[in-house]
Amino acid sequence: KEVLVRTQYMSVDPYMRGRVRDAESYAEPWDVGDALKGGVVGEVVESESDAFDAGDLVTGEGRWADYAALDAADVAPVDPSVADPEAYLGVLGMPGRTAYFGLLEVGEPKPGDTVVVSGAAGAVGSVVGQIAKRTGCRVVGFAGSDEKTGWLTENLGFDAAINYKATDDYRAALDEAAPDGVDDVRDALAAAEGNGEVPDGVDLEIGYVGSPEYRIKVRAPDYKTAEDQLEAAAARAREAIEATGGTGAFHRERHEDDE
Repeated sequence: KEVLVRTQYMSVDPYMRGRVRDAESYAEPWDVGDALKGGVVGEVVESESDAFDAGDLVTGEGRWADYAALDAADVAPVDPSVADPEAYLGVLGMPGRTAYFGLLEVGEPKPGDTVVVSGAAGAVGSVVGQIAKRTGCRVVGFAGSDEKTGWLTENLGFDAAINYKATDDYRAALDEAAPDGVDDVRDALAAAEGNGEVPDGVDLEIGYVGSPEYRIKVRAPDYKTAEDQLEAAAARAREAIEATGGTGAFHRERHEDDE
């Protein structure tokens, strides 16, 4: 059964760039002339489902169009008394779920750990940092301007932030910001976990195709260790996604040996 939704808000996400190019990715590219697809929040105009009535606000995967007919099983209610509707495309939507599960279920940080977040001023990274702080971690963020790094420390509570565009020696900058070493690196969507070092070696990455969509990336000194780490991280993430009603499957995107 479907619901006809009048679009009020549309999400613009980084993964969309890959879908407008004819290149290998974890999601099929759109054809020329297709309407772009992404997260939407809108008002139900007509409903074939008993779960939703006309006038209800919902969120789901829609099209960049004024109206979209969506499967009622694939949309979720939006409660404007909890948060502004657009928050269901951000902190209460896919970026927020990616940050929550990626950090807590995959990274499993402990109070006192140091967590480093790249892309820290983005939709996912900014939430990762705030969750890490609430977990009792020291948080260091990388961002691309002084304005962004100031926002991270002054508004979001990051302990330190590094402007990677103004830094020539990343190691020295990170040593200064995290003098006790690094326990967890959050690369916007995913992670390379370690004990303060991210060694050269084998780099493996898989993408989760479904809802929510995110990637897991690990780096290890050898292929066997990387495979074991990736398998364990994927198993924890899969359990967390299925527990919240998500669907989909992990798909290997690429692997490469660093020289």
